Amino acid sequence: MKKEGFGQSLTQFEFVALIKDKRLGFDAAYKLYADHVYSLALHILGDKDVACDILQQVFETLLMKASHVKKLESLGAWLKRVTINACMGHFRKTSKTSNNIDAEEAFEILAEPYRIQEAKLKDEQQVLDYLAKLPGIQRSVVYYYAVYGLRHNEIAPSLGIEEANSRQLYRRALQQLRSWLQ
Repeated sequence: MKKEGFGQSLTQFEFVALIKDKRLGFDAAYKLYADHVYSLALHILGDKDVACDILQQVFETLLMKASHVKKLESLGAWLKRVTINACMGHFRKTSKTSNNIDAEEAFEILAEPYRIQEAKLKDEQQVLDYLAKLPGIQRSVVYYYAVYGLRHNEIAPSLGIEEANSRQLYRRALQQLRSWLQ
């Protein structure tokens, strides 16, 4: 059975070359994983330019920290985690400079029938106003979960909270948004 995506692995020779800071190992890792890193970043961030930046950042991290990867089989998982962390770091950096969520994204978050079925949205600005009223941490959890599609066990560590707390913040944010929309 052939593995795909981040489940693929280098040959033992390429992996040893990567760990020993050899160009051959890095080139092999780039050829094998670059498309998957880019696709994941694009899926999370939705911006081609930023996904390219994340791709570069991830492979710079690989260059600097390849020796930290102990097993050949764990390289793909390590790169996936580095990609997710880089995307979350980008989100944290941009959310500190601007708490504005794109109106179209916010509208999509709340308009999804399985998330808020009873919502009767008048316009996108109303949604932005309601999202802006949420406390910052609740807004972050809603954004990570609904826009980026991350799970609560991935969201919690980036915000420095427990997974159960992330779930509770998400539920409370949705309850508050429902009450405002009714």
